[in-house]
Amino acid sequence: ASELPRDISFCTHTIRVSEPLIIGDTVADPRFCDNPFVVGAPYIRFYAGVPLRSAEGYALGTLCIMDTAPRQLAPEEIGQLRDFAAWAERELTTEQLSE
Repeated sequence: ASELPRDISFCTHTIRVSEPLIIGDTVADPRFCDNPFVVGAPYIRFYAGVPLRSAEGYALGTLCIMDTAPRQLAPEEIGQLRDFAAWAERELTTEQLSE
């Protein structure tokens, strides 16, 4: 499968919050333990995502990283993920302005 229904997707949960959504072990999280991408291929066990928003504050999507093994991020790694998301938002906004 290349996509999931919106109501069970990781990204839907991520765009609903303003902070990074970090799930160290998806099997232990009741929101995702029965997610098809957790119990089946690609067997996601770790997820970290940051919402991407337009200049007006509209949710555009997410910048996320995933792994097949549980893990935790150090505070500096969370900071780097935020920095990448901020860069992506700037790129999206710049592209919108140039059209």
